[in-house]
Amino acid sequence: MYNVKDILDCSETGDVTRHWLYLTQTGVVPSLSDMDPVHFPKALPHISLFKYNPEDDDYYCRLAGEDVSNAHSIRMKGKNLSVLYPDEQFKTIRMHWNSVRSRKEALVVSCELHHSVKIIPSLHVILPLKEDESDELVMSISVYRYDVDYFHNDDVSRSYKYTYITDEIRQSLLNS
Repeated sequence: MYNVKDILDCSETGDVTRHWLYLTQTGVVPSLSDMDPVHFPKALPHISLFKYNPEDDDYYCRLAGEDVSNAHSIRMKGKNLSVLYPDEQFKTIRMHWNSVRSRKEALVVSCELHHSVKIIPSLHVILPLKEDESDELVMSISVYRYDVDYFHNDDVSRSYKYTYITDEIRQSLLNS
């Protein structure tokens, strides 16, 4: 499993996470316009952007980079989270994303797929953002180290580790 410090060492998640951590030092959730992709070009294929819809308690995918799109069996952009994942998985993701929004803290999700041949890791960094005063967004940076067929194979077991980036962890990461 990945550790929280690994997100800064990972070429796909490091720059975007550092940028978000820097922007949140004031205790305010950054706006989407603050997240200029010039600061993190290697992350772009791994980024998906979801807008929260409070009426449905669901997330609508507005943007999905090439690598994250390729890791799903259906096209992500234009779909609700509830369509992209089976019911139980959707409920778990929604619970964590709702928590990210309410806590105003990033979440690091480390996953291992236990396949009969090998253990395959993935890493996700979930960042809360604002678009204006009423629109809440979630930016997900997902790094998959496996083929999509592994993830969607029913005989694969999964284990997850969830870590919120609290103020204490934020300071530790910014000082490292």
